[in-house]
Amino acid sequence: RRWYQIPTIPTSIGCPYDCSFCAAYMQGKYLLRDVDTIYNEMAHSPGPIALICDATFGLKKQFTLDLMKRLAPLKKKIGVETTLARLQDTEVLEAMAAGGVTWLVVGIETVAAKLRKHGTSDLEASLHDMLARAHDLGMMVQGNFICGLDEDGPESFEQIYEFYDRSGLDGIMMGILTPYPNTPLYDQLDREGRAVDTDWAN
Repeated sequence: RRWYQIPTIPTSIGCPYDCSFCAAYMQGKYLLRDVDTIYNEMAHSPGPIALICDATFGLKKQFTLDLMKRLAPLKKKIGVETTLARLQDTEVLEAMAAGGVTWLVVGIETVAAKLRKHGTSDLEASLHDMLARAHDLGMMVQGNFICGLDEDGPESFEQIYEFYDRSGLDGIMMGILTPYPNTPLYDQLDREGRAVDTDWAN
């Protein structure tokens, strides 16, 4: 039986954010690839669907506008992962839709605390406005959450569910906070005596 495969095209290397729970490659740095190179890889990828590999796609506005304009003639159906702050820019959102983006994955992570990548405005109001615009442009939106942050308590499960239920998100992915080695989170939990088991087989 043949596995269903979706080509994944990287548009950048690194991540500019410093989330303590993440072990991003080249964390703190963010290097963009050449637009023509990305176009050629996308043009030669098999099938009508592709994923753009960039955890903060849209961070560099002009690059994003140029890339989406370049990719539009390919008429691919593209999925991207980005942050809510990026999608508050209507011009960027419209450019993504015109370039073929049909699936947006937004790292919300938590509703109990405000992360830098959420932007400066109210999380729920910003998400509601962005979702309405994205749906009008024919895009679906998935929200990614993490359970187990220090801000979370037993009530967080119900809070996330209620947030999702009234948000209008088209999909949701739940993750459990994991203190991966070589992350600030692991170092913190180890210092505090909270990393009680280092056997990854468990």
